[in-house]
Amino acid sequence: AAQRPQIGASADLTRQRLSENGLIPPRFLGFTWYTQSNLGAQLDYSFDFWGKQRAQLASSIDEVRAARAEAQAVRLGLSTAIATAYFAWQTEQAQLRDA
Repeated sequence: AAQRPQIGASADLTRQRLSENGLIPPRFLGFTWYTQSNLGAQLDYSFDFWGKQRAQLASSIDEVRAARAEAQAVRLGLSTAIATAYFAWQTEQAQLRDA
């Protein structure tokens, strides 16, 4: 949900030609074309009386933080596995040299 008021606007302009075979023929109206225009404005604001939106925002922020922490843990685990494998390889190489 938005934390600030939302403002919207719309405009529409339509030009139409009346059919000679319509319900009221243009010769009775005195015109064959007419223009219709519409303007609109909208202002929305959602009041957070019971704190639902604030709780949703806090939850989303916590989810992002958790995802970042998990990514950091994966990076740390990967670098640890690489270092362990490297030192195991070095140990095996030393044992082969000494044998």
